[in-house]
Order: sequence, then structure tokens, then C-alpha cells
Amino acid sequence: LKVYNSSNELCFDSGKRYLKIREVHTITLDSPTNSSQPYVDISHPGVTDPYYVLSKSCYWVYCTLLNPPYYGWSRFLMGVKKLSSTSVRVGWMEFAHYVEQGASCDRGLNPTFELLVCTT
Repeated sequence: LKVYNSSNELCFDSGKRYLKIREVHTITLDSPTNSSQPYVDISHPGVTDPYYVLSKSCYWVYCTLLNPPYYGWSRFLMGVKKLSSTSVRVGWMEFAHYVEQGASCDRGLNPTFELLVCTT
């Protein structure tokens, strides 16, 4: 079965393998700082070695005054780390740290988001 939209573009093909959503986990974490990168461990004992999809984009920038006018800037993104075949850690991970002149900052986008546990 193939389904096309009004522009004659293929939008579903039963001959293809799509991801199947097995579990949905809603996650809310505090914003990160230089000394704290919050995370949560998720267990899914009924699903072994799945694929993970994080919904929504999350980022955070945190600055620490070093020696005026210099600040230490840390940048964080939300990430997934495999712990075992049936568990994963979801949390803030620092991907950049640098020193720069500027103003203090502690801001970003930290919504409640979902972790989808999927199989093929």
C-alpha cells in the first residue's frame, strides 16, 4: 500500500520499515551549571537494544565570572548515553567551554521533552 498527499508526494509505503514506538518517557530536568549537569536514568526492561529519539531541542549557556571582564562560558546540549541493553541516561552534556569577554549569562531552552524508545 502506498499513500500519496495532495501534491502527489509519497507519504507512506507499507513496503518500508518504519520505527515502532514502544515506550514514551516524559522528562523534565533542572538547567545545568558548571558544577551540576542534571540527568535521569531510564529503564526499559521489555525492549532490548532499541533506537532512541529525543523530541524537542534543548540547549543551555552558563557563564562564570573569572577576572573582569572575562567569563568562563560553558555550553550544554541534551544527550543520551547507553548504560546497558535495557537502560539509558538522558541529561545535560557539556560540549564546549571557553573564556571570553562579555556579560554574565545563564539562559537557554529547557522544555519538558520526550524520549521515544523505538524498534524496527
